[in-house]
Amino acid sequence: RTGQRNLHGYFYSITGIKAISKTIAEKLSEIDTAYREYYQEELRSYLKMLEKLYDTSKSLIYGGRKNVALFSPILQYVVKDLGLNVEYVVVAEHGAEPSENDLRTLLDMLQTGKIDVFILTDEEASHNEDLLKILDEKNSPYIVIPLSILSRNPETIQFSVTNSINLLHYQSTKNIEAGSQTILLIASIIVNIILLSLIIMFLVKVRRVGG
Repeated sequence: RTGQRNLHGYFYSITGIKAISKTIAEKLSEIDTAYREYYQEELRSYLKMLEKLYDTSKSLIYGGRKNVALFSPILQYVVKDLGLNVEYVVVAEHGAEPSENDLRTLLDMLQTGKIDVFILTDEEASHNEDLLKILDEKNSPYIVIPLSILSRNPETIQFSVTNSINLLHYQSTKNIEAGSQTILLIASIIVNIILLSLIIMFLVKVRRVGG
């Protein structure tokens, strides 16, 4: 499962965005040769910004390399960019329903420490409330990424993952009691939205300067 190609998830990773941007700029340069230098300059500016976002996101992961589980493969390239190791994916395709065996395997890996954190999107969380209740009851570490919002600016998704993992680490070091994952989830989403707003302001500024 973790080794399969995922064309949808490719759009969300910095590595994927860079590759797509290069292809678009090259094709535009071929079609509109008079503005080739303009397209290439815009590309260089955008890639420079992406590289800064990439380096910052990766450097902010607390505690080094971690083993993670994903609900679906949609974020697999995002976490790979961050240097995280995908140990398990609950469902092989986005939108598929997990089996009882899939969930049992996930919970076992979380409880035995084979997985440091379980990552799912807000859409996946909204369709699997019973799973979240079980995770809360067992005090299993998980984070929810608000992909429905962040997908409009996919450059921000890695920051969201990094920030959420760090919040989870803070929670574990403070020994917060079981059942408080909901509070952490709300705090994580609020912080992610604030972070998203700041990054969008930065991106708009960069694009205005570039334009």
